[in-house]
Amino acid sequence: GDIGDHEGAAEAFIKAFWIRVRSGRVDPATLVRRAILVPTISNSLDDVEKVRLDFEARIQDMITLAKFGGKGWVDDSSSLFLLSKGISLEHEIRQLPPLHSTISDWSNGIQSPHFYLHYYGFHDRIVQEKVAKMYELLCVSKLLGVSSMLSSYRHPEFISPMTAPFIPEQSNQAVHVTQERRQKLRVGFISSLFGGDEPHGLLLIDVMRRLPKQIF
Repeated sequence: GDIGDHEGAAEAFIKAFWIRVRSGRVDPATLVRRAILVPTISNSLDDVEKVRLDFEARIQDMITLAKFGGKGWVDDSSSLFLLSKGISLEHEIRQLPPLHSTISDWSNGIQSPHFYLHYYGFHDRIVQEKVAKMYELLCVSKLLGVSSMLSSYRHPEFISPMTAPFIPEQSNQAVHVTQERRQKLRVGFISSLFGGDEPHGLLLIDVMRRLPKQIF
């Protein structure tokens, strides 16, 4: 999918899913990868809108399959299973059990998030919340844990990137390191994407500035 063969990638993910199911292993990881797959670049604004609507519909289908299995599945209008191409069979879809808590290895199964959807430039909070709900339903509980450090931390007020201070490339200012600081976690950030108008760097400015001082 990342190299441009969107349709070929979708077919491969669905075939991989059915190979596992037919061998007795119900693991929807590759079906999730098909659900979150979007083209790297769309040809027109109309295509962009269709991609977004189809993406949301596929995520909703995954949520339904997680809760009810194939019995809750209505049709393939989202093309999640590419039923029209004969890659999936309707009676096999209907026989799927609920897919709740069937993903136990996110890194090897899903591997990567729905990266390119963000590049379409729309406000997709509702869609993102559906994606989060899908993962919450599909993944085993151990994958959903939050570290005590993060669960106890509350982010302070949002600071606009426009008001974030300029961080010079080099600084000769000496830093006095106390014993207390030595016991904290030390983390550094090095990237060519910091500074200027680079969006990735701008998104991280507040994250770096607001790391909890009692920990880092």
